[in-house]
Amino acid sequence: LYDSSNPKFHHFLTPAQFSEQFGPIQQDYDGVLEFVRSQGMTVVRTVPDRSLVDVRGTVAAIENALHIQLLVYEDPAGNRRFYAPDVEPSVDSGLALRHISGLENYNLPRPSSLHVKPIGPPGAKPQIGSGSGGSYLGWDFRNAYAPGVTLTGTGQVVGLVEFNGYTSSDITTYENLPSPHLPHVPIQNILLDGLTQPLPEENNYPEAPMDIELVIAMAPGLSQVSVYEGASQDDILNEIASPTQGEPLPLQVSSSWFIPLSSSTADICERFAAQGQSFFEAAGDSGSLTPGGDPDNLIDCPNVTVVG
Repeated sequence: LYDSSNPKFHHFLTPAQFSEQFGPIQQDYDGVLEFVRSQGMTVVRTVPDRSLVDVRGTVAAIENALHIQLLVYEDPAGNRRFYAPDVEPSVDSGLALRHISGLENYNLPRPSSLHVKPIGPPGAKPQIGSGSGGSYLGWDFRNAYAPGVTLTGTGQVVGLVEFNGYTSSDITTYENLPSPHLPHVPIQNILLDGLTQPLPEENNYPEAPMDIELVIAMAPGLSQVSVYEGASQDDILNEIASPTQGEPLPLQVSSSWFIPLSSSTADICERFAAQGQSFFEAAGDSGSLTPGGDPDNLIDCPNVTVVG
């Protein structure tokens, strides 16, 4: 797919083709579902491509099924407590399991380490943006990074990975800012993990509105911005790779969250590459380095483009 001398160069697979060629078989999927139910847990969600199953159960049922103990620990690096298993989970042989997630809340997606700095004293340079006091607005970044480029993303769909929400009126206000006005690009919320309405915006982490506004400023010709909101990173990423709610497949995907890297997450990123979906992950203020020295972060995945 990525060898220009190959006859199949850029002949990307559709989600259905990928599932047919590389997805789990129905028998293996049914075996996992049967195991879950036999252990007294409830199947909450299945997906058509048979790659994920969400389950819910009591602590006792989870511990018994996965041969673990869920314990509460004190974080030596800060004033917080977290839960995690005492050993790696394991199941009886014969189950086609790739990865089990959701057993700990120590490594969770978090906003990238971007620190907003106040505008300097009068005369400080640069203050050449088109915003108040020379601050930079979205189109200033477009002019800086893509000067003279006429492409606007016409007809394209961008998918955004989000773990908190936004206020719709904020986006409209941004689009209506003077010089120049931005088009009102349709925004579609794709809600997962039991959400029935978009998540609220968290004042300390305005990632979602920033993502939406900058995407529209950089590509004002988009036909849609798809905002994926949920609690599980694999649920979000798998929905982007294999839509179940009738949304269009986004060929450009962006995340400004540091996301832990697991085997299943890496698999989905490989699927993005097979389907011609470009995934862009923010590096925040850490450059090409994994933030805070955290191991196993999506920033280290070879199938994503890290953007500083």
